[in-house]
Amino acid sequence: MANQAEAEAGVDALAAMSPLTTKQAIDALGGAQFATTAQGTKADTALQPAAVGVTIQAYNDMLSSVAGLSYSNGDLIYANGAASMARLGIAPNGYFLMSDGSTPVWSSSGPTGMLASVYDPQNISSDVFDRANHTGTQAISTVSGLQGALDAKTTGFPTKSAAEAYAPSAAPDFIRLAGHTSAGDGGGALYKMVGAEPSHAGKFSIALSDAVTVVWYEIAESVLTHKMLGAIGDGTVGAATGADDTTAVQNVFAVAAATKAIMVDGQGAVYRITAGTTVTFPVIHANATYVPDIGLDPASLFVINSSGVVTRDVIVDAEGMTYTPATTGSRFAFITNTDNGQRKGIYFERVKVRNFLYRGTSGTPLGDLDVAHAIRIQFTEGFGVWDCEIEDVSGYAIFMIECSQGSVLRNKVLNAVWYPICCYGAVADVEIAHNTVDGATIYFGGGINLQGAFPYDRIRNIDIHDNVLSGSYGYGQVIRGGSCDNVRVYRNKIRNWSVNQYAFSTTYVGIYFYARGVTATTIAEDVTVTTPVNDISITPVTGLTLAAGVPYEVRLGDEIVKIVAANANSPTDTVNITERGRLGTTATTHASGTILTDNNGPCQDIWIEDNEIEAPHTVGIATSLIAIEVDNPRTPVRDPSYNNVIRGNRLKPSSDGTVYWNDAVGVNGNVGGCVGVVIEDNSGDVDATSTVGGAIWVKAAGANGLVSDVWIHNNRLRNVAAGNASTMRGVLLESHAELVHFGVNTFDGFYTSVYVASGCSSDIRRGSQITLNPKSGGVEYKMLGTLLPSGGLRARAALTAYPTTGVYGQIEAEAAGDVSYMRTALYSRSDTHRGGVQTIQDATGFKVFELNPLGGDVHAGQPTSLTSAPRGSVNLEGILGIDGVKVVGNRIAGWEDPTGTDTRTTFVTSTVTTEQLAERVMALILDLKTHGLLGP
Repeated sequence: MANQAEAEAGVDALAAMSPLTTKQAIDALGGAQFATTAQGTKADTALQPAAVGVTIQAYNDMLSSVAGLSYSNGDLIYANGAASMARLGIAPNGYFLMSDGSTPVWSSSGPTGMLASVYDPQNISSDVFDRANHTGTQAISTVSGLQGALDAKTTGFPTKSAAEAYAPSAAPDFIRLAGHTSAGDGGGALYKMVGAEPSHAGKFSIALSDAVTVVWYEIAESVLTHKMLGAIGDGTVGAATGADDTTAVQNVFAVAAATKAIMVDGQGAVYRITAGTTVTFPVIHANATYVPDIGLDPASLFVINSSGVVTRDVIVDAEGMTYTPATTGSRFAFITNTDNGQRKGIYFERVKVRNFLYRGTSGTPLGDLDVAHAIRIQFTEGFGVWDCEIEDVSGYAIFMIECSQGSVLRNKVLNAVWYPICCYGAVADVEIAHNTVDGATIYFGGGINLQGAFPYDRIRNIDIHDNVLSGSYGYGQVIRGGSCDNVRVYRNKIRNWSVNQYAFSTTYVGIYFYARGVTATTIAEDVTVTTPVNDISITPVTGLTLAAGVPYEVRLGDEIVKIVAANANSPTDTVNITERGRLGTTATTHASGTILTDNNGPCQDIWIEDNEIEAPHTVGIATSLIAIEVDNPRTPVRDPSYNNVIRGNRLKPSSDGTVYWNDAVGVNGNVGGCVGVVIEDNSGDVDATSTVGGAIWVKAAGANGLVSDVWIHNNRLRNVAAGNASTMRGVLLESHAELVHFGVNTFDGFYTSVYVASGCSSDIRRGSQITLNPKSGGVEYKMLGTLLPSGGLRARAALTAYPTTGVYGQIEAEAAGDVSYMRTALYSRSDTHRGGVQTIQDATGFKVFELNPLGGDVHAGQPTSLTSAPRGSVNLEGILGIDGVKVVGNRIAGWEDPTGTDTRTTFVTSTVTTEQLAERVMALILDLKTHGLLGP
């Protein structure tokens, strides 16, 4: 019997298969060897071999009938039997394809029995046939709905008036104008249909053909131009001619605010305007020139009362315009936030303001405070004035007040009569850099001004660098700052400048920082403070008037508090003043104090570094020229200026080489005081003939004044003045100066290198060293130790001019302990210019050292009286020389005393004996040993 594998293989003819192996073989091989039921069903319906020939023959007969036909373009082929095809040729134009019941036919009369009203209900067959062969124009009416579809699309007109005359049956969505007044005049714009009349001038309306419906259109441009609103732009700089474009200019900014346009483009045209414009929406104002023909009354040309406004490539040129003021007030080319609103992001780029010279009736800068200003930025956070040119304005060029986080960069200012660039009050975080300032007559202020003006807040965090300043200044100060904090002034160049006929002072200063405000009234026993502090009741002293709403300062001891008057008062009334700070902590305090008005305090943290400062080439009424000065004239109490650095500045003579600075650096504590001053690495030539006190001077004149913690290091200054006037001082330390530290300085050609005046308790600290070359003969002065309990040398000079008799000055050393380690070396020329006796005295006034240059006398030791010369011993370390040649040195040892007779009488060399000569040699040895030159 075959097994399953043998049954599936089927190769053994002798082995038999059981029913089981047979089934297994079928199951295993069936899928590959037998058709399924579904496959068999398909096979039963498929073309059978016997029918193949018949089918192919039928297709062959049909194709043969088609091949026997003759064809032309457009022929129709149809079946005319079971196995044959026939041809129907194309008919002439206008025929209908019909049927005769068995075959297709062409007919010229239409279907039999079909009415024309059925197949041509509108009777337009002639129009259809005509349109198919038409070559000319045809009426819109021949196409159903075409007119309405066209009306709904954009419609164009040459001018606004032409559009307003349009009366369609249906209003289009858009209307485009090719011009405003005439096609191509630059006023073309796209207008869109709106549901109601717009509230601005960028609009027009049309009436539909029903003569009832009115449809409004609003300008739909993101970039607006003045000419879109009807401006002509035919003005001429220098003449009051051309169309008055004021209304169009005003309207374009109102439209920009209403439609949220992003730019107002002047298209480079010149517009004559007779009134100002207010900008109330973020927009770019660009590419226009304005001729301000304003007339009588003050006006602001462009008032920017919006955040995000950029004014770019705009020119205001008032050349030839006249001004006869009917009312007082100032004019502004550009001013921000006149509504006192706080705004962000206002910028001016490549703006030019020229010939803006409107002025009051007096005709002079001194009498005219109603003037024209270029750019005033106020109440703004984030601003910029960049690459602008301002030339010939009767007011200021760039003025900032109560604004922050801005920059004034790369501007050119020429002939701004008031404060060319000025931060006036409450200005912070501003960079003023790479600007050029020049002017024939700058009346108010310097080229760059920082004024922490009362009642506004102080000026803070200002960088002034890489500016070039020239011109003629009435204040006699080129860079000036008052009541400032954290100001850096560096890499600026002051050159080719002078002081004009409106000079306010006889002292001219290149860079000047000071405390604004000096008005003060002292009150005594009339300030009552209650805790909690809500009101302060002040009984005014005679002559004191408090203005309503104006901040004042009250000082109680060392505490200053700002207060503001709730109402104005006369000098005899009592006024309630609302307190704006903390005045005290006790329940009730009745104290004296000081009311300080118009006063914002001294400057703090001022860095004046690496500037190049030329002297003015015209001195006018000047009595003193100071390159850099820090001053604190705050009254009447001490309120010091802290932490001022004056470093690395280079002094130069005037541009024509004829004038030098008299003083390099002045620190004037005045009555307020200065604490913490660094003066180092400054260099240049000075003319010391008219100095305030010294090439570098430190002083505080007032009773409450103080200058303390001053470092004077590595300055290199040379006096170019002729003569030996006693006022030619390298360094002057005057009243109320203390704790002065000297590094290595070089002062060449000064009469006195360091002059410490009467009333000064200055300590020159340990380790100080000054290398000097004064005209008085030269001094090398070194501190090798601490002489005073406070640490230093106290020096006073009782006289300020060369005396004919008496003592010229004194150096006084005081200490609790031993001062024997003090070393002092004095050198003096013996000539007719410098006479007199120089002395060193002890604490009791006895002269312990005296030098008389004219007489050649030197005395040292302890005198017998205050008036007698010193008597005692002089102990030298080193050698004694004459004209640089050693004449006496240290003792030569190894000499023993000879014995015998010493003789000192004369002898004749031709007859002297050896014994006689030996006696005289013995005398010389004994005498030299007695003098100490020889020894055992």
